[in-house]
Amino acid sequence: PMLADALHEVSICLYPAVVLLFMRQALRTPVVHARLDAWLTWGVLASVVSTLCVPLGQFRLVGPLMQLAIVLSTALFAWLSWRSLRAGRSGARGFLAGSLGLLLPTLWAVLVAQGLVDGAAWIEASLVVAVLSFCVLANMGLLLDFKSVYDERLCAAADARLNRSLADQERRLRDEQARFFAWVA
Repeated sequence: PMLADALHEVSICLYPAVVLLFMRQALRTPVVHARLDAWLTWGVLASVVSTLCVPLGQFRLVGPLMQLAIVLSTALFAWLSWRSLRAGRSGARGFLAGSLGLLLPTLWAVLVAQGLVDGAAWIEASLVVAVLSFCVLANMGLLLDFKSVYDERLCAAADARLNRSLADQERRLRDEQARFFAWVA
């Protein structure tokens, strides 16, 4: 039981780091939100460092903060997903659906853990379903993003082939023109 409790506490500490790292890659925050990305890096570092409190027996000090960080990181992921959806990214619907599906049970679990509401009987099952749906929906979003990037690369490759073909035709026409003028001269 002590090992299970310690692993549970470690998972609470690492959860915000995992969400922030996934969000960083999925929503391209280094490119789209560069200033926010610097803060996300510090958030990931703080989340990882907070795990040091578990072996020291000080989880009760950082636990409530990490539970708040869980809700905030999931809400931030939902907000950035909404912005990506408004910007027209193809996978943003999956990210938004996954993050909203994860946000509500996560918020409920934090409220139950803090003793603010009662409802621990079904919270574990709802969290498992929420995490699974998040994984499926977010990965669908990633697949749609990869597909759009792949399609863009195919179009770029086709454009490059067309440009090379046009350049070859132009070069041949210049060569024929040069031969013709040399013949005339």
